[in-house]
Amino acid sequence: MKKTLKIITVALFGLLISCNSKTRKKTLDNTVPNISPTADCNLKDGKYSATIHCYKTATHYPKTQTLDVDVKDCEIIKIYLPNNKCLEANQLFNASIDENGIAVIDDDDGRTFEVAIYKSSLAP
Repeated sequence: MKKTLKIITVALFGLLISCNSKTRKKTLDNTVPNISPTADCNLKDGKYSATIHCYKTATHYPKTQTLDVDVKDCEIIKIYLPNNKCLEANQLFNASIDENGIAVIDDDDGRTFEVAIYKSSLAP
């Protein structure tokens, strides 16, 4: 009985996420301003710690973790992934950071990253 309830819960959660993903993405596209690289994001160039929420559309798999990112000219140019891997600037699209330290980024693997940079980890 518990196993059946767990399976139903997971299935409903997956359905909810898949239904919300298009709406959520559309909402994000409408609410996140198109920031130019020259915009003042209040961050100096350097490495920062950030909370990153990743969502892969193909698998409907969300994941949130704290990772390091490199910032240059108010854009995220690198995301350091676990296991000594990273995503480089040529794999990231729409990586501009707003004045609150937030960026919504798509990558070449069909993932969407919502990045919130910790202001307390200001680069020197």
